[in-house]
Amino acid sequence: MTAAEYTSGEKSMSSNESIVIGPGGMVVTLEPPLVIAACAARGWSLAELGRRAGLSRPTLTQALRGHAVRPRTAWKIKRALAHAEAPVGLGNEFGV
Repeated sequence: MTAAEYTSGEKSMSSNESIVIGPGGMVVTLEPPLVIAACAARGWSLAELGRRAGLSRPTLTQALRGHAVRPRTAWKIKRALAHAEAPVGLGNEFGV
């Protein structure tokens, strides 16, 4: 299911992610362009992000297509980006 299919209970967390309570529990959607920009600022490919975050290719693909993912998946992406600082002035749009 996509985040668009979860219409009740949507709360915005920040400008680049939202949290939704759906029938299967809490899910998070990310802003793919911001994640991609954060990777580019670090000189990473998306495969490198997946490796550093410990995510499978299908899971990362779903997140980058704007589909709802589990909060733990979003946390893994954010943690991976935070552990490798981008050059000053770059990559801060994702909040890391």
